Amino acid sequence: MSRGVGRSPAPTSGDAERTQLAQAAGSLCGPADRTGVVDRLLAEGVQSRVWRVVTSGPDGCRNHAVKWFRPGYRAGDSVAAEYAALVGLDRALCELGTETYRVRCPQPVRRWDWGYAMSAVSGCRLDRALARRRSPADEERLLVRDLVAGLTAFHAAHGGPYGDFHAGNVLLGADRAVYLIDPAPANPAFFTWPAEATPPPLAVDLAYWTFSAAVRAPRHPRTAAAALRLAGALRDAAVHPAGGRRLAAEIDRCLADYWVRLARQGLRQHAVAALARRLRPADGRPDRGGEDDRGRR
Repeated sequence: MSRGVGRSPAPTSGDAERTQLAQAAGSLCGPADRTGVVDRLLAEGVQSRVWRVVTSGPDGCRNHAVKWFRPGYRAGDSVAAEYAALVGLDRALCELGTETYRVRCPQPVRRWDWGYAMSAVSGCRLDRALARRRSPADEERLLVRDLVAGLTAFHAAHGGPYGDFHAGNVLLGADRAVYLIDPAPANPAFFTWPAEATPPPLAVDLAYWTFSAAVRAPRHPRTAAAALRLAGALRDAAVHPAGGRRLAAEIDRCLADYWVRLARQGLRQHAVAALARRLRPADGRPDRGGEDDRGRR
């Protein structure tokens, strides 16, 4: 039985990446599969690239998504941590009963020291769908309710925040399926608080949604404005049934800290933070001016 790679990644990829992806393609072949092919690049970010791997045999083709981490982002068990978060997310969501949308995630398949494989899922990124006004307000209300339910289930199972919860990490699939992707933060230190002042995971994630959208606003104003509009609905869905004023205050505290942390990373980040904070009222919450600059640690 041959388990070769039918097509290599683009020549600009390093030799190590080509070799590792080829090995992954072979190891993802099932007992009846004949070939594993590195098909095409699905996504590319600062810390990783995601490739589609197709295995084929008598029973047809199977698709996997293989996330390859750049060497500089593998320190500190970051690959293992993200894979563990995906495993926890999958367990939390597989038994989740939501009212309107089926909240799911890619299924974890296998991990290596340089990356991991998961099931391939398809859909439209939520930030793009929002920018194109593809869903009416009532649908958005139902969606955010079920997203908050999915987040809450993950927090209970994983014991910590999602870490990278923003509209670009939500995919709208067919038949009201919605997928959460890429749990675990690329920069864990950004989400670290003193033990005695650690906010609830739900506050961490909802504040980050607003923060992430506002930071993107200078380059992608229409997309960010749509995500900021949804931030208020997410907050309302989380606050009204359970947390009340305390959860709302914790969300504000996290958001204030995010601005401070971003501004401390350098002059460019300070300028981005200053501009983004002026855009924040688009989420429906009042800007508190200088109060955010102090933060509460």
